[in-house]
Amino acid sequence: MDASDLAIYAFKAGLTMGNASDFKYFLPRILEVCATDPKWRRSESMDATAFVAMDRLGYADWPHVQQEAIRCFTVALWSDVVHEPEPPMLIHDFGIAVDVTKLDLAPLLAAWTPPWPNLEIQRILYLVEAYLSGESFLTAGPAVEAWLTNEDVAKCLRKVHLEWELFVDGELTDFVWDLSKDHLDQAIALGST
Repeated sequence: MDASDLAIYAFKAGLTMGNASDFKYFLPRILEVCATDPKWRRSESMDATAFVAMDRLGYADWPHVQQEAIRCFTVALWSDVVHEPEPPMLIHDFGIAVDVTKLDLAPLLAAWTPPWPNLEIQRILYLVEAYLSGESFLTAGPAVEAWLTNEDVAKCLRKVHLEWELFVDGELTDFVWDLSKDHLDQAIALGST
């Protein structure tokens, strides 16, 4: 099965196609494609489709060894998600993966240290928006909030805040994505406490 077929299957798994056993059979290939095939990102589904399907198909009740394998895969994705120009998934969708797997995000965030090039500042802003909008990283709330209070992160967010017009109206418009200035202000407030 190619990336498009697997994305469609993952989207429908447990709804109109197959059950948890069927899904687990295809899961290694789905995760491989999710991590390595750009066609997955251009499919009709979102990057976190496999994780949403896992949740729908009872991931929380899967054997510990299967859950641990999925968590290890998710940890392996982290570096590419935050560092690569063409990441295997967007940070918002990675947050969904964190929520489904109940991954301890604190060690990954602690290892994500400056200097941050613009690409990584963009990913920080995406993480802030995904978390503060309540869309993802919900199970990692304490880790995210603790990380946002880190002096380096707080300094980065204050710099973006001070240079907001450059980020929003300048040549970096797409850099800010649709970050809410209110969410940026909330993140800065967390870093000030």
